[in-house]
This record gives sequence, C-alpha cells and structure tokens, in this order.
Amino acid sequence: MLKVKSLTHSYGPHKAIDNLEFHIQRGSIVGFLGPNGAGKSTTMSIICGSVLGYEGEVWVDGVNLKSTPLLAKKKIGYLPENPPLYEDMLVQEYLQFVAQLKGVPRSDLADAIDEILEALSLQDVKLRPIYKLSKGYRQRVGLAQAFVAKPELIILDEPTVGLDPQQINEFRKLILKCKGQSTILWSTHILADVESTCDEIVVISKGKIIASGSQVQLRERMKGQSSARFFVKQKNTLFENAVTHLNGVGHVQWREEDMCYTVEYGEPVTLDEILKVALAKNLHIQKMDQNSIDLEGLFLELTKGTKDYR
Repeated sequence: MLKVKSLTHSYGPHKAIDNLEFHIQRGSIVGFLGPNGAGKSTTMSIICGSVLGYEGEVWVDGVNLKSTPLLAKKKIGYLPENPPLYEDMLVQEYLQFVAQLKGVPRSDLADAIDEILEALSLQDVKLRPIYKLSKGYRQRVGLAQAFVAKPELIILDEPTVGLDPQQINEFRKLILKCKGQSTILWSTHILADVESTCDEIVVISKGKIIASGSQVQLRERMKGQSSARFFVKQKNTLFENAVTHLNGVGHVQWREEDMCYTVEYGEPVTLDEILKVALAKNLHIQKMDQNSIDLEGLFLELTKGTKDYR
C-alpha cells in the first residue's frame, strides 16, 4: 500500500531525513516512533504531499506521488500535528465540506458523517462552531476529517494529543475497527497506544530508520534485553556512574518520585554483576524486580545509539 524509497530531505544545512526506505502492507497498522526531532513529521508531511523538494520516491497504492500527486492524495487521510480546521464553520458543516472535497458521493454524505460523528463521540457538538470547542474536541474533529472519507491510507501525527484517557481508549477502538479496511501509519509518544494497536513498528532516529518489524521481532533481534528496577533509600551517583560503564548495560534511569533506578541490560552483563556493583557502591536496595524489556525499554534502547536493528 505504501512504499517509500531513498527518501531524503534537508532544511538548509540540516538533513532532516536521510535515505529512508520502508514498505507498509495493505490493511496493516504501523507505529512510527522516534524521539523529538527524529524526522517523523517531515516524513509524514512528504508522504501526504504537503512538503516538496525532497529526493527519493513515494508510492501510495502503486501511484507515484511525484508524477501523479492529485491521484495519490485522493487515497490519503491526514491529521498533522496541528489539525487543519476552519474554525468559523460548524462541526457537521466542516466534515461535510471535507467529505465533498475528498469525493464522497452526495448520496453517501449523510451516512459517512453520522458514522464518524458517532465513532468519535461528536454528536453533541455537531452544530457548534469549531472555535467554541475545547482542545480535546478540536483534536477529535481533526481525527474525524482524516477518517470521514474512509481513505485507503491514513497518516496520523500525534493524534491523541489533547485527548483524555477515555477519549484515547475510544480512539484505539476506532483504529482497531479500521484494521483491514484502511492502512494506518501513525506516530505517538504514548507507547501503550502502539503496544495495543500496531502490527508493526518503524523506529527513526536522527533522520534514519534504525529498526522495523513487529514488537516480537525487534525484541528477538536485540537478544535477551532485560530490565531491573531497584527501589532505594536515596539516589546514589556512584552506583549510577559505575553501572552505566558495564559492558552490556543500556539505559539507566532514575525516577525521583518512585526513588527507583531502572537498569536495562543484556549480554554479556548479568544481573549478578549489576548487584555486585550495587553492593560495592553501597546502594541501599529496599525492593527489586526484573522483567523482560517492555516497549518503553525497547524504544529507549533503540534510540540511544546508532546501531541498525533491522
């Protein structure tokens, strides 16, 4: 459905993305992850045709974005970081306008709008001007315009910003409802969203793709990454500095609110070696637990360096 090849784009001397290549199968849901400034928004803007002057090629359902941009864009629903809203219009009026622009037949307009209003719980505000809505409702209207025409490819850039937990849960249900009907590529910093909805993950850092595949595949490629949490009486920078330099230790994080160190590690280091360092540096451990690396740990490990995990 979506094929990106040798995609490169610079802003002056800064190379925002560098030779990106990935392929998304029809009907799949893919999480596009990376730290701030990694190039996610630039990539999505190019795919949607709103950024020009790039090198490389993008195909949407076999249609080349450069040579036939209008045909390619007809297949895409897009929610950028800042929703493109005409704030003086009523919610229902705006969605009707968007649906007509995207070619929804007049006979199907009412049903398409009613369906998306219900899916995103917007019925109660459908006759309100958009400028009178809260930030959360505006975000939902932005989501509605991306989905209303049931496009073949949906691109979402931080779609749950401004939504409360209940709305986020409703959004996840909407995403899963679209599975198999539309192909979805979306970026988010809420890793639980990705964990619960996505078939695959593409991880970008410093303008380059450093990992792609399912969560299981990425964990397997990283071979035995684990994490241990040490709940302590007080912060201990001697332990922190010493354990960071152990071969095989990845991210070390201190959380003041929990009085806890999280240490991510893998071969060749073992938990026993980490505990020896803790003892030597007088880390007063009150409680400890150990887990296989979760998606948050996986993301932190992938983005902290330049190693390619594909």
